[in-house]
Amino acid sequence: MAQHAIIRTDKLDEGFILTPERYDPRRYQKNNGKHNVSDFVEIVNKQIKVNNYMDDSRYVVLDTSDAYSGIIRPRKELCENKNIKSAKKLIQKGDVIISRLRPYLRQVALVDENIFHIFEHDYSVVCSTEFFVLRSKNGEDVSFIVPFLLSAPIQEILSFSQEGGHLPRFNQSTLMGISIPDKILKNRKSISKETTRSVRDATKADINIRNQISLC
Repeated sequence: MAQHAIIRTDKLDEGFILTPERYDPRRYQKNNGKHNVSDFVEIVNKQIKVNNYMDDSRYVVLDTSDAYSGIIRPRKELCENKNIKSAKKLIQKGDVIISRLRPYLRQVALVDENIFHIFEHDYSVVCSTEFFVLRSKNGEDVSFIVPFLLSAPIQEILSFSQEGGHLPRFNQSTLMGISIPDKILKNRKSISKETTRSVRDATKADINIRNQISLC
């Protein structure tokens, strides 16, 4: 069924944006809560200086395909700084990463502490700039954000919020403006606890399989 929306000129987004996708009615929530995603997390953009031959740091580099349905599964070995060719974002334990590209691929994940213990050498973990990196504003566990972003209603919003002809993406304001229902906020501590436990167990299992493969 065709979709349409009537938008007054004074209601157009900043910059007088006329892109039809921006005003698709399917990108708006039907039931809004009192709080948005932005009330609990902030987007961080700290990056490393790449291709630096004077820097001997090592990194695990995460591409968008390394995150799926809440879990990170690194598919690469350690990478030296001098071999990293494009900008990367630094992430830390407890962050939530979500790819702004192709939301239907469900590339959302919790950054579990176990991914910092895969290799014996000291290293940091960085990710593609296609990820938004969400970090708790007050130190509270925000793992509940992961299943929330993966839920069918939110996946639909993100899908219909994509803009651009080539490799369409949803934008930061769409993500941060998503309203979190009160019933989820009421149970967020228990949801976070179960999500953290499940992701930890899955990550440890993935690392164990990696170790067994290395012995063959």
